[in-house]
Amino acid sequence: MTKSKKLNSEVIFLKDLIPTKVNHGKGTKFVFLPKESLNNNLTQIAYGTFLPGESCDFHIHQTMDEYFFFIKGSGVYIIEDKEIEIEAGLFLEITSGKKHRLLANGKDKLEFVYWGIAV
Repeated sequence: MTKSKKLNSEVIFLKDLIPTKVNHGKGTKFVFLPKESLNNNLTQIAYGTFLPGESCDFHIHQTMDEYFFFIKGSGVYIIEDKEIEIEAGLFLEITSGKKHRLLANGKDKLEFVYWGIAV
């Protein structure tokens, strides 16, 4: 990572990040800023991808709200018993304590930016 002297903030390029597996099974994430480098309630800021057919298992975050902005692809996000169709441009909030699962069901890679906030 390089520091921008003009802006006095982090300047991070996606191409410079190392891909890691998503904590909940399939998918890949590129973490822009991990919790350890943040001085606030954010838990991480990341770019994620799921290949067609990939999904994560149902899970619950008791101490974190999650936010997603979908850039490309399609899929379904299941929150509790509600299915939400995903398409580019969708912003989604998942509050703490809600069971949820993501499934990429389109022909193209599902791409999104997401972050969590400790509650």
